[in-house]
Amino acid sequence: MVRFTYPRYTSMLFVLVLLTSAVHADIPKIINYQGQLTDASGNPVPDGTYEMEFSIYNVETGGAYLWSSGTVPLDVEVNGGVFGLFLGESNPIDLPFDEGYWLQIEVEGELLSPRERFGSVGYAYMASGLVAGTEISGEIEDDTYAGLKIVNTATASFGFGLYGESASSHGVGVFGRASAATGFSRGVEGETISPDGVGVSGRALATTGDSYGVMGECYSNSGIGIYGIAASTDGYTYGGWFDHSGSEGAAVYGQSTNTSTNGTTYGGRFTCYSEYGYGVFANATATTGPAIGVHGSSNSPDGKGVYGQVSASTGSSIGVYGRSESTSGTGVLGAVWTTTGTTNGVKGEASSFDGRGVYGRATATSGNAYGVYGTSASLSGCGVYGEVYSNTGNTCGVKGESSSTSGRGVFGYTSANTGTTYGGRFESESTNGRGVYAVAAASTGSTYGVFGANLSTSGCGVYGSTAATEGMTNGIMGRSYSSSGRGVYGHAAATSGVNYGVRGSTNSQSGYGVYYSGGLAGTGTKSCVIRTSQGPTLMYCQESPENWFEDFGEGWLSHGRCHIDLDPLFLETVTIDDQNPMKVFVELGDDCNGVFVRRGQTGFDVIELGSGNSSVPFCYRVVAKRKGFEKERMDYCSAAESDVFLYPELKEDEKEMMIDE
Repeated sequence: MVRFTYPRYTSMLFVLVLLTSAVHADIPKIINYQGQLTDASGNPVPDGTYEMEFSIYNVETGGAYLWSSGTVPLDVEVNGGVFGLFLGESNPIDLPFDEGYWLQIEVEGELLSPRERFGSVGYAYMASGLVAGTEISGEIEDDTYAGLKIVNTATASFGFGLYGESASSHGVGVFGRASAATGFSRGVEGETISPDGVGVSGRALATTGDSYGVMGECYSNSGIGIYGIAASTDGYTYGGWFDHSGSEGAAVYGQSTNTSTNGTTYGGRFTCYSEYGYGVFANATATTGPAIGVHGSSNSPDGKGVYGQVSASTGSSIGVYGRSESTSGTGVLGAVWTTTGTTNGVKGEASSFDGRGVYGRATATSGNAYGVYGTSASLSGCGVYGEVYSNTGNTCGVKGESSSTSGRGVFGYTSANTGTTYGGRFESESTNGRGVYAVAAASTGSTYGVFGANLSTSGCGVYGSTAATEGMTNGIMGRSYSSSGRGVYGHAAATSGVNYGVRGSTNSQSGYGVYYSGGLAGTGTKSCVIRTSQGPTLMYCQESPENWFEDFGEGWLSHGRCHIDLDPLFLETVTIDDQNPMKVFVELGDDCNGVFVRRGQTGFDVIELGSGNSSVPFCYRVVAKRKGFEKERMDYCSAAESDVFLYPELKEDEKEMMIDE
């Protein structure tokens, strides 16, 4: 009689395999098991096929099995007493292996005892977590997007796809590098499906040093240093959200190191599909020091320091939103170091009817705070460039607001002193849009809706252009609610050259280069320019101490008399009564006894002296008071109290003020 004993030796191998491929490969749920069967004398059992059953328990004795090889025993070949098989081939072992397990074996209906406890291979400990310094590498197939991709599938709560934290003053919370020099590669890519989640979140806890919440580098000429997507189309989602408490660090720093002259590279690019989300939201919470919400730089002539885009076509969406609570900080700072090419310190685009290409707000109520501040060292560059593609709706290329009595909604400055440079240039293609719309909300103080300054002899302090050929468009529209403010103020600081404080032009034959509503006053001459053989020639206006309208005409005496009825449309513009009689001046065209005029309220009679009956031609000039301005005469002009043309002694004071500006 053959007696079965527990296998003399066994080898259990738990296989852990890490695969990187286009599909998500699971860990194989099988166990390689080998053993030897002997009889009571310790001799190997005869060769043949034996029925065996295997079960796994989480207790050494008793209890209920957690897994079995099946309801039908397995036929196992035994040679020289030795056998081997893969447990789990017919019924996968779906156990977490996070506690102790024991294997029970039954051979030909006989239960072997005791149960055998599972062990583990040393390298299987890696399954419990990666140790510091662990490197995962392998071949990435062509259709795989990333070397390591982490996806948080939670659709609610503040879930993170990837969260990195560093307490070192020179450390990096998350560092990603795409070393490929070509292709659409990403240093770091994060995704979240949650409306309140974050694709990538990085925190630099050190309050000093050059620490970064997230730092990304990319060497590809079409790659992205940091790329974040908020795929949810609703909720206050963020493509990237970065926070920094240091006074000299950066909430996020992105650099495109490719210096070639081709390729559209990005220091950082962020996309948001939610109507109320943000492409990038960065907050520099330090209240002092030159803290920066977002800082972007690019060495490529065609690159972008910071590029923000909102794909939503409706809602109050924002391409880039920057905020600084420091009195000397900057909401958004963009700098382009190359001195050639069509570069942009900051470029913002919005496809939404109510969106903003760039929106900047300085919340400090004092100090030289800037909603948006842009500079460019290029002769053909732009300090700030804003463009709106929508041709309808109340869109804004750039909108700036400042609550400070000495702040600026938008301040543009070009340091180049030659070339056709612009402190700010703004365009709108909408028939109801504005190239520039600026509001100075402070009700007191010397505030400016728009202030432009330029040091070039051929430059422009402020230049506005509307490309639409119809509709009530405005190249520049300025508004100020202050009793001493200016809707638009332009100053040409150059003391020579044909420069302009404000210049307006129109290509429409029915348009106006400059249109004003309300009074017009100035200390210089009022003139038009006509073309003569001597070149452009000035023609001057007559001035009067009172407000008069005049009309001209011709008539003919018949038998010594002629009645003239004034133009009804002219009568709508003037006041003619006993207190404001018209003035009539007659010039005869032939000889007669002379004439006198008898005036009415809608016309007048020309009568020959001495009851003559001559028939001669004449011409006349009639003058009457403008309706609504009958009592105006040499009024005091308080607006000219600080005019340096009237009071040259104030010129030095104004120079000092301009230097301060």
